[in-house]
Amino acid sequence: MTKVQQTRTDLENHYTEQLEFLESSAGAYDVGRISEAKRMAHTIRLLLHDTDKSTSLLSQLGFTDTKFYDSIANTKIEITENMEYAGGWGGLIRIRLGPASGYAPFLDESPTNESGYTSFEDYWNRTIFKSKSSILLTRKEIILAVANKDGGSHVDPELGEDYAQLSRENSMGWMTSSDNQSWNPVQGAELAAVRQIAHEVLKTLIPNYPFKKMILGDIYPVIGSSIKVVYGPDDVVDNVPSIRRQGPCPCNSGKKYKRCCEKKILK
Repeated sequence: MTKVQQTRTDLENHYTEQLEFLESSAGAYDVGRISEAKRMAHTIRLLLHDTDKSTSLLSQLGFTDTKFYDSIANTKIEITENMEYAGGWGGLIRIRLGPASGYAPFLDESPTNESGYTSFEDYWNRTIFKSKSSILLTRKEIILAVANKDGGSHVDPELGEDYAQLSRENSMGWMTSSDNQSWNPVQGAELAAVRQIAHEVLKTLIPNYPFKKMILGDIYPVIGSSIKVVYGPDDVVDNVPSIRRQGPCPCNSGKKYKRCCEKKILK
């Protein structure tokens, strides 16, 4: 069958459409449709990911030298398998405590304030998760798992073990409670990370992209909520007390609570 080459105008129209799709899904996520993260993963893969058999839209347009906005570009945290933290570490997300507990993206409210721009290769292959079992996952691994296997573009009968542990088995280890009696795993780490990656991509590709913050529910931890870390089925921290002003902030910034999320609550 004869094939017809798409024109530069065709590609530019596709590019505009894909950015519109990404913005639309991001907006839907922000008002509570968390599953829109799967559509975002599909769009991000289409825009960014090259394989032996397919070429990303950015590569087709010759945008391979684009510097990417990285929410954690200049962090001083060394992300390794031996990295020590109370629970799993997620560089793009925070824990939301309260009635609607879960993970949420930082968007433009990162507590580290150390964002910057970096090469695509560094951006795409940067570690953004370190689980309690020392599993490391990159942006590329999260986007491809969600898009290729977990409902973004395709539903695969099998998932990669590391991704399955993150998305299904609470490998981050964090649990929340409003009464210190009934504890529930904090869920949605992979989807919150996809939302943050979408935000980074939009800031990279759309000039003067506006400041964004989450508008859904109580994003920052409130004193009286509680968290604890589950290390394994037979090894549970039974009492991590209600958030203490002098204690570590549950948003994973590495700062004390009083110097991080409490300041934002009191603004």
